[in-house]
Amino acid sequence: MRCLFVLSLCLPLLIRANAIADELSAQQLIELAPKFSFDDRDMRTLRFAGTLTAGYANVVFDLAYQLPGRYALRVSDGKDGTPILLAADGRLLIYDAAERQVVVSAKDRVAIDFVAAVKGDELKLAWGLDTRENARNTADIDLKPLVVGLNGPKAHREADGTFTLTGRTKTQTSTVTARVDPAKKCPYTRMDCITVKGDVQIHFTEVSRDEAIPPARWRFPLVDALRRRLLVVNWDDLSETGVKNAIAAAMGLSFAYRAAIGHPDVRPDWEREHGPVDWDRARQEDAAFSAEIRSLVTDSQKPPTSAPAPTTTRSTSR
Repeated sequence: MRCLFVLSLCLPLLIRANAIADELSAQQLIELAPKFSFDDRDMRTLRFAGTLTAGYANVVFDLAYQLPGRYALRVSDGKDGTPILLAADGRLLIYDAAERQVVVSAKDRVAIDFVAAVKGDELKLAWGLDTRENARNTADIDLKPLVVGLNGPKAHREADGTFTLTGRTKTQTSTVTARVDPAKKCPYTRMDCITVKGDVQIHFTEVSRDEAIPPARWRFPLVDALRRRLLVVNWDDLSETGVKNAIAAAMGLSFAYRAAIGHPDVRPDWEREHGPVDWDRARQEDAAFSAEIRSLVTDSQKPPTSAPAPTTTRSTSR
């Protein structure tokens, strides 16, 4: 089973030389726009993080990759930083907010798909889970089409020697801003895509290649600690319906449920689809449950502490 959560931002199909000089034109900056794939054997590491807001959706994502196949992905609710999907060290955690449970997989049971690329006339930001046998983690990140063909692109040299590239899409519906450092292996270090109305915003806040990744990114919460404080369900114990529900939670349903908790105007939509909810109770339970998840995940990111060396005493006989 392969499923993807997709958010599309209408952008027209927006080209690469290789020039680095004191002054670069907008076209020269456009040519430096990167493309990433886990299939690139010359890419030692990748870090790709950002935020997405659209309506009540507020998503924070952070993808890390290290050759020859180590990866980590965190997708969190930007409202309070609660992880909804966490993959690290080959394992997977999903917070199913509606069921008030955490689903945890064994090592290498589920593969991750991640996409940030222009398809047709749309920018698609997507993440998904692949449960098929021998599935591989994949990434398709292509930022170049976001800047190719911008209407009236402008380049500005900043005081620190980096550049800012700005322009509007040909339909004049969105603006694109990119920070470019030609000295880096990945010259594009940040990109912002915002509709003119401001109702949809995608910010790629950290983009890097072949740079050191903090060791904490590969750590997964201790399952025993999760079980002591939360309702934890093993992925392998789920029924077929349970697997589908867990995937749905990871790819958007938990975000929708938490949005309904905070915004009464969207509750009727939830209840039409899923049935009535005691929203006061839901708010209290989600607040307590999500706080525990945030605490456990934060603790897992801290450097491991070494146990104190045992003390020994030496006895002497008389």
